[in-house]
Amino acid sequence: MKNILNTAIVLALSTTLVIAQGKGQAKKEEKKATKEEVKGEKKDTAKSNNGNAYGKNKGELSGKEFGQARAAEAKTNKETKKKELDDSVTKGDGKAKEAREKIKKSKDQLEKDKKDKKVNDKQYKEKKEKIEKAEKELNDLETKVEKGKGKK
Repeated sequence: MKNILNTAIVLALSTTLVIAQGKGQAKKEEKKATKEEVKGEKKDTAKSNNGNAYGKNKGELSGKEFGQARAAEAKTNKETKKKELDDSVTKGDGKAKEAREKIKKSKDQLEKDKKDKKVNDKQYKEKKEKIEKAEKELNDLETKVEKGKGKK
């Protein structure tokens, strides 16, 4: 009984595999036929649009004109990026100066509060750690701004 059941399962599985393989073969033949059709069409249009990826959509421009237009576009892009960098460096510099002043004021205020005994040791340590963390972030910002200034 088990042998018959096992044999039936094996036959059922093998027929589905054969059917699936047959469908795959038909798809391969269809792809092959469409590739041959596309190859025939490409032979007709091979000379109508020659050029590399940048030159394929030249429009009315010739090769030299197109190259000069691309070069001019690249120059303007470079100039705009440089202006953006200058602006961001200037803004970063201003923010750094402003942050440095705030940190200095908060340090002075914290020391004054400690002398006047307005804060206990625990609060003092917590605030001091926050100020030190802010100083570290400010130093990172200043490093980035200096890098930006070097790229000008």
